[in-house]
Amino acid sequence: MRDVVLDFAKVMDNELDENDHKIGWAYLSPQWIINRIRQETNELEKAIRKNKPKSVTVSECADVANFAMMLFDNITQEAYDDI
Repeated sequence: MRDVVLDFAKVMDNELDENDHKIGWAYLSPQWIINRIRQETNELEKAIRKNKPKSVTVSECADVANFAMMLFDNITQEAYDDI
């Protein structure tokens, strides 16, 4: 596996750890997750546009990726058969 993928996965995992107090994603609807991906993408764009510190931008990248991962997980776990 590429080093960049492992590095990114670590950041994603750290973001997930920070949100462990929240309910899991197994029963979130695909549309709800897609809406969150849009929100997080907007936050990422704003961080880039405002030249936020690298740590903020990296965190926003991980947020986008984590919601995409949640959708991937739900689809592959067959939680939703009619997407």
